[in-house]
Amino acid sequence: MHENEISERIIGAAIEVHKFFGPGLVEQIYEESLCHEFSLRGIRFERQKQVPIHYKGVRLGVPLRLDLIVEEKVIVDLKAKEDVTEFDNARLLSYLRLSNLRLGLIINFHSALLKEGISRVVNDCNCLQLHLIHSAFDMIVKTSSTEVRITQKNAEFPSKFYFAPLRVLCASASSQFQPVN
Repeated sequence: MHENEISERIIGAAIEVHKFFGPGLVEQIYEESLCHEFSLRGIRFERQKQVPIHYKGVRLGVPLRLDLIVEEKVIVDLKAKEDVTEFDNARLLSYLRLSNLRLGLIINFHSALLKEGISRVVNDCNCLQLHLIHSAFDMIVKTSSTEVRITQKNAEFPSKFYFAPLRVLCASASSQFQPVN
């Protein structure tokens, strides 16, 4: 199953949990309920998965602990707080890199409407379906709530990229792009 199909199933299950409880509870209640909903829907997951971290060939003593890994492809980072910050997005991107996974979702159950509390984080800008050389591009510019343009040295790249209202953060090994909210 592709990451996008998995994320649709994750979001559907999260919406079901949010409809039942609404905002305002602690993260652990949402996590346990979401895991139960995954089980009911036949979605495979690992809860509080420990991922070993290596630095220059040495395995560090403290592993990375992920809230959920779904279908061995998508990291789900659950929140129950007022605001999800850019630091939360950057941290999930680090988790994706260290886990060698491509897609992560931050789901903040504290939002009145759950769809407003979901951030989609992608490791490797293949989400734009481009194979770009870092030096050719200056930045990503947000031109409206759903339109993103990539600028190229003194000229706008001819294509426009449209994303769903979910926030997207893309990065590749050779370059750093700015988060697009």
